[in-house]
Amino acid sequence: MTQSQKSDGALAELEAEALKGAIGKLSIQGVFLINNQSKISEEFSPSDFKAKDYTSQGFSRRLHIGLDESILDYGFNVAVGLRMVRKDDAKKAKGSETDDFTCMEVRAQFLAVYKASEILTDEEQEAFHRNNVLYHVWPYWREFVQQMGWRMGAPFMAVPMLKALPKLT
Repeated sequence: MTQSQKSDGALAELEAEALKGAIGKLSIQGVFLINNQSKISEEFSPSDFKAKDYTSQGFSRRLHIGLDESILDYGFNVAVGLRMVRKDDAKKAKGSETDDFTCMEVRAQFLAVYKASEILTDEEQEAFHRNNVLYHVWPYWREFVQQMGWRMGAPFMAVPMLKALPKLT
C-alpha cells in the first residue's frame, strides 16, 4: 500500500467519523425551495418531441451552510439542475455551461433545515453537507422537475433515482 493510499484511507475514516457525529446530532425539520429557473429554447417545440432523439444532463452542488446558534438550526443549501439536449449534441454539451445545446432546462436551489442537539464541528458540517443533504433534497427535486415540465407543456423529464450519492463539491 502506498503512502497516498494510506493517507486517502485515513481521510475517509475521519470523514466517516465526522459524518456519524453529525447524523447523531441532527434531525431534519424541512426542505424548502428558495430559488428556481426554468426555460425552453425558442428552437425547441415540445409538440415535436421524440424521446429517442433527446437525453438529459444533470448537476448538483453544495452552496453554503448557515447556523442560527440561538436555536441550533442548521441550513444546508444545495443547487440542482437538469437539462434536455439532443442526443447528437450530448458529448459537446456535457460539462458546458453554455445554453447553445439546451432544449429545455430546470434549475433550483433548496435549503434543507435541521435541528441540532448540539453545535457541530466544521468537519461534521462539511461531511454531512457533502454526503447526506442531497438524499433529503432529492425527492423534492424530482417532484419539482415533474411539475415544472408539466406546467411548461414540455415532455416528461425524469430525474433519475439517486443510487450512489455523488460527492458534492
